[in-house]
Amino acid sequence: MKAFELMCYKLETTCEKNMFTLQDLHDLMTGLCDGDTEKDLYSVKHMKHLLQERYGQSIVFAEIGGHKNVVCFRNLCNLIVSDKWHSERDVDESMQREKIVKDTARLIASEITEMSCSVDVYHPTDDISGINQELIPPLLKLFVESLIKSKLKHSSLAQAARPQSAIMPLLFGLGVQLDHEFGSEFLLMQLSRLEFCVSYDEVTRFKCSVMQSGHADVLNCATSASAFTQFIADNVDHSVRTLDGLHTFHGMGIIAASVMNDASSAMLVGNRHIPRLQTRLKVSNVCRKRSIIVVSYDLKSGSGLTNVILSNIW
Repeated sequence: MKAFELMCYKLETTCEKNMFTLQDLHDLMTGLCDGDTEKDLYSVKHMKHLLQERYGQSIVFAEIGGHKNVVCFRNLCNLIVSDKWHSERDVDESMQREKIVKDTARLIASEITEMSCSVDVYHPTDDISGINQELIPPLLKLFVESLIKSKLKHSSLAQAARPQSAIMPLLFGLGVQLDHEFGSEFLLMQLSRLEFCVSYDEVTRFKCSVMQSGHADVLNCATSASAFTQFIADNVDHSVRTLDGLHTFHGMGIIAASVMNDASSAMLVGNRHIPRLQTRLKVSNVCRKRSIIVVSYDLKSGSGLTNVILSNIW
């Protein structure tokens, strides 16, 4: 029973993972008990019965993503508050402070677990540059604001306490910025382990998603009457000669630079959500059908830049 109680507390205060199966909880309970008492642990079936008795209608066992008996909670905050009121009558005053802290952690964790998070799109720049308070649960926001006065700092700390399935704007923006500035996989991996930014894999997926969704914007700018687009290409060669003739690289890179002549044309590449790829793609698949139509130009006699005369405008 002690191992079961510890497992329930871990379940209520865990925010990083918001989906468990009954077998996951049984393994967690096994890891919390002494080795000598593992043979006396409850079975998975009896543990499920105890969970139903403890949480009642607040716990649901569903089938998600092909996994059976996935544990889901609903209205867990109300259950914790009700349980706190009934149990406080028998609590010793010396244990009151510790219990208040534990109950606070359970309330905040349950609210984080129940928050709705979408991973279908990446956040636009407005969500990253601004302090979006809507993404922070009210109780967590109140707790962090009581400890830290800076809005940016308590927003970043609150966003770090999110489920693994969520992509928080500040952590995502920092990961993309660091990758752009330093291009270091090691740096992103270390900061991601400390929950300071998103992982390197997520940044790589974001760049692939941009390539998949941004091609239409480039074509819109190239064909728009209110924008001028210049394509710039150059070759890159690496290890052009090796002893065995292998592992050489010859490539071509191309970028498009667009200049808008009015404010309304900025909508062509405006601030919008980038659809997130559900699976990571190979570079060959990302670059497929991402090319610019090449139109031949036949220079007529008596035309060209050599015949253009520039006059002094000063």
